[in-house]
Amino acid sequence: MFKRFVGVNEEVTERKRAHQELRESEDKLRRILESTAEAIYGIDLEGCCTFCNAACVSLLGYADSDQLLGKNMHALIHHSRSDGTRLSAQECHIFQEFLRGEGTHEENEVLWKADGSSFAAEYWSYPQRKGQEVVGATVAFIDITKRKRAEEELRSKTALLEAQVNSTIDAILVVGENGQHILKNRRFDEMWRIPQHISGNGDQKALAYAVELIKNPEQFLGKLKYLYAHPNETCRDEIEFRDGTTVDRYSSPVIGKDAKYYGRIFTFRDITERKQAEVALRESEAQFREIAENIREVFFALTPEPLQMTYISRAYEEIWCRPRQELYDDPRAWLTPIHPDDQERAIALLAKSQQDTTAETEYRILRPDGSTRSIRARTFPVHNAEGKFCRVVGIAEDITEQRRLEEQLQEVQKMEAIGHLAAGIAHEINTPTQFVNDNLAFLRESWHSANQLLALYRDVITDVAQPHLSQQLRKTIDEAERNADLEFIATEIPRTIEQALDGTERVTKIVGAMKEFSHPSSEKSATDLNRAIETTITVARSEWKYVADIETHFDSGLPAVPCYIGEINQVILNLIVNAAHAIKTKMTDGEKGLITICTCVRDGFAEVTLADTGTGIPDAIRSKIFDPFFTTKELGKGAGQGLALAHRVIVKKHGGKIWFETEVGKGTTFFIHLPIYGSSGEEAR
Repeated sequence: MFKRFVGVNEEVTERKRAHQELRESEDKLRRILESTAEAIYGIDLEGCCTFCNAACVSLLGYADSDQLLGKNMHALIHHSRSDGTRLSAQECHIFQEFLRGEGTHEENEVLWKADGSSFAAEYWSYPQRKGQEVVGATVAFIDITKRKRAEEELRSKTALLEAQVNSTIDAILVVGENGQHILKNRRFDEMWRIPQHISGNGDQKALAYAVELIKNPEQFLGKLKYLYAHPNETCRDEIEFRDGTTVDRYSSPVIGKDAKYYGRIFTFRDITERKQAEVALRESEAQFREIAENIREVFFALTPEPLQMTYISRAYEEIWCRPRQELYDDPRAWLTPIHPDDQERAIALLAKSQQDTTAETEYRILRPDGSTRSIRARTFPVHNAEGKFCRVVGIAEDITEQRRLEEQLQEVQKMEAIGHLAAGIAHEINTPTQFVNDNLAFLRESWHSANQLLALYRDVITDVAQPHLSQQLRKTIDEAERNADLEFIATEIPRTIEQALDGTERVTKIVGAMKEFSHPSSEKSATDLNRAIETTITVARSEWKYVADIETHFDSGLPAVPCYIGEINQVILNLIVNAAHAIKTKMTDGEKGLITICTCVRDGFAEVTLADTGTGIPDAIRSKIFDPFFTTKELGKGAGQGLALAHRVIVKKHGGKIWFETEVGKGTTFFIHLPIYGSSGEEAR
C-alpha cells in the first residue's frame, strides 16, 4: 500500500515537472513569436485562428489578438477567379496543400486589414501534426508592398532603359568585371552581324565570330586585353571591317560610388559614311588647293570675328611680291602695300566684307621695287548649316594689263570720235579759212590797183618840178583814180582785216580745243571743270549745231576738281553726242532742240547736269543703259561703250556718282557728281 503511494507521488511529481517544462517551453516559444518581426498565426482544419503574434495583430490592423482568435483567417486572403468571383477556402490550392500536410509558399498574396485596406504579402504555411494526423497549420507572412512597388519601379526603369538602349543608333555592349556579357542591344547584333544561334550561345563564340569580320584582329584583341587589364582606363579608337565598314569604338569603365569596378560599357557607331565624306572632303580640298594654287587670281578666305586669315593662294606672292605668312600673322597687313590715295576704299572694303554682304572695289598696290599694280577685289559671305555668317571668301585679280588695254581702247575711242568729228571740224575750219582767203585776195587785188595809182602819183610828183602838167597826164590821173575807187578801198581794208583776224582766232580756238581735248591724262590733277566742258562743246560742235542749241550755266565759284581730265572730257563728249542724237530722232526738219549744261557745288560734290529735249529713255531699257555693249542704235552706229565708259570713269575711277532722270517724249537729264576733295568711295547707278 505504501509503495503504491510512493509510486503515485513520483508519477505526479514527474507529471508536474513535465508540465512545468512544457509551460516554460511554450513561454519561450511565445516570447520568440512575440519578438519576431514576421507575422505568424496558427489555424485549425477549418481555417480558424488558434493563435497569433503581436506582429500579426499589428500588421493586420487589429487592436489585440482576441479579435483574431477564432476568426476564419482564410477570409483575409484575397483569392479570385479570372471573372472576379471569390474562391472558397476549399477551392484554394494553399488550403488543399496544407490539408495534405504539405508546406506552401506564395508571393504577392493580398491580405485584407481590419480597416478594409489591403497589402501584398509573401506567405509561408507549415502543417501542424498530432502524430501522423494534420490538425492545422502555422502561417507566416511579411508585407512586401514596398518591395513590390520598388520591383515595379525597377521593371519600369529597366523597360525604359532597354527601350532607350535599343532605340539608339549606337551598338551597346555591357560586360561584367570578368568580361562576361551582361547586356547588349539589337543594334549590336546588327552591326556585328552575329547570327541568332550564336548570339545567345556564349560570349566566346560571339567574340570569335566578330573577330573574323575585323581587318586587323590582332590589334583588336590586344586592345581588348589591355582594357580588361586596366579597368580604370577609357578608350576611343576606330575599327575597320574587312568589307570597308568603319566603326568608332568608345569604352569606359563602370565605377561605383565605393570606387569598385563593376564592369565596362562599349559603344560602337558606324562612321563609314563620315569617313567616306572625310576622304571625299580631303580629295575635294586637295583639288581646290591644286586649282587655287595655280590660278592667276588670288583666292583667300578669312573669319570675320575675330579677323583671321585661314587661306590665301600662292598668286599673292607673285602679284604682291610679299610673303603670304605676313597675312596669316596679321590680316590687316593687307592694307600696308595699298597706294595711299586708295587706302580709304580698301578699308571700306574690309569693313563691308565683315558685315555679311558682298563687296567689290579697285585699288592700286605698291610693290617693294616701287612698281604699281591695279587690283580688283571682290568678297562674298559664307554661311554655315544654321545660316549663320561664319566666313568671308574673296578673289583679288591683277587688272593692270586690263586697265592699260582699257586706256588704250579709250584713246582709240577718243581718236575714233575725233575721226568721226573730223569732217565737221574740217568744215568748221574751212569756213573761216575761206573768208580769210577771200579777204586776203581782195587786199592783194586792191593793193595792185592802189600801187599803180601810187606810181602815177610818183610821176606827178616828178612832174611837179616842171612848170606845168600836161593835159594828157591830168586825164590819165583822173581815170586811174576812178578805176582804183580809193574811197571804197579806204573803207573796206580795215573791215577786211578785222574779219581776217576773227577767222584766224576761230581757227585757233578750234585747233586749241582739239589739242586740249585729245591730250592724254594719266594722273589726277586739279581741273577747271567749266573750261573743260566748254572745250568739249567746241569739239563736238559739228554734232549738235544743226539739231540743237546749247545753253550753259556755269558756277563761276566752282573750285578746281581733282580728276583725270581726258576721261572726263570723253564722258561729256559721249553725253553731248547722245543728247544730239536723241534730239535729232525726235525733231522734224528745220526744228532745233535744246541741250542745257550746268555746273554747281552740291553736298561736297561738283555737280554737272546735262539735259536734252530728246526722246527720253523707255522704261524697258532704263536698267541696262550703263551695261557694256548695250545700245539702241542701229548695227554699226553704236558700240554700246559710251555710257558704260561714263559709269566706270565716274563711279569706279573717281568715286563719284552718275544717274539720270527721264520722261519719254520730253527728254533726259544726266547728273554727275565728282568729289571735290578726295574719293567718296560711293557708287550710284
